[in-house]
Amino acid sequence: MLAAELVHALTREEINLYPPAASGQPKENASLQLSDTPTDWTDVDEILNALAEAGWPPERIRDHAAQTRDADEIWPHPLDLDTIRTIGPAQWHALLGAALSTLGLDVSPQRPTNRTTLTADERRLLQDVPPHHGNVG
Repeated sequence: MLAAELVHALTREEINLYPPAASGQPKENASLQLSDTPTDWTDVDEILNALAEAGWPPERIRDHAAQTRDADEIWPHPLDLDTIRTIGPAQWHALLGAALSTLGLDVSPQRPTNRTTLTADERRLLQDVPPHHGNVG
């Protein structure tokens, strides 16, 4: 499951990295010694190499990340909570972190919006205080 989820987080696409070989022919990339099921892969370099061969080289991933973040969208693309629970949060973040490090991508928090004024709801919340606030007696 890890490789498929990593591919989705990086590209927002579901990509079959190595479709089954037709008519019993060996896979072209047998030298990578990858599992027949990409979902079992945990080696970041193998996943990124296979992703590059599928048309997503590191440069394209970096461009996609920049475009997505420039559009004020979240990147890496988030997974649903159930998937993260199934994978294990620590294992998922370790794999994702290794991939981002390998790609040379910084995922520091996105810059804040340029909005400087509070909305009416935000002003109301700031003025809302508990009934006992300021009444010590």
